[in-house]
Amino acid sequence: MIIRIVPFLILVSQFVFSQEYSETQFKKISLDIVKESNFCVFITLDSLGNPQARLMDPYIPNDDFVVYLVTNPLSRKVKQLENDSRVVLNFQSIDGNSYVTISGTSSLLNNPEHKKKYWKESWTPHYKNINKSSLLIKVVPKSLEMISIPNNVLGDSITWKPKKIDFN
Repeated sequence: MIIRIVPFLILVSQFVFSQEYSETQFKKISLDIVKESNFCVFITLDSLGNPQARLMDPYIPNDDFVVYLVTNPLSRKVKQLENDSRVVLNFQSIDGNSYVTISGTSSLLNNPEHKKKYWKESWTPHYKNINKSSLLIKVVPKSLEMISIPNNVLGDSITWKPKKIDFN
């Protein structure tokens, strides 16, 4: 009887406990999930402190997890960001088995040079005059959480708290 239980316990322990990755490996898996996502959920806080979420098309220019988004300068999110720069971005893998959540601070950029440098061609049809009808939102990460079932990066088996890294 004990011989039959041992293989089962080994199998269960491999499923319950996440693979331990270095911070570099953790960031690579996270970046792969972020870049695979075509969209992200962008969450701001309104004037009453209530979360407001919308689907957005992010631009991720490199591997430091700084994210750029574009918006209409008259949108509600601009006022929300002017009142409170704290934001959350959530990215989900196409298969739905992985996600990355970035918590950070935002800034609004209206400089034409920034727009030229961080502009995605897919945004162009939605803005008649890029320099007048758009603002860039730059999100600088403070922390990142990730779950990836295919990579065996799972949350705590009791609390489900995901793996997390903090940025300086």
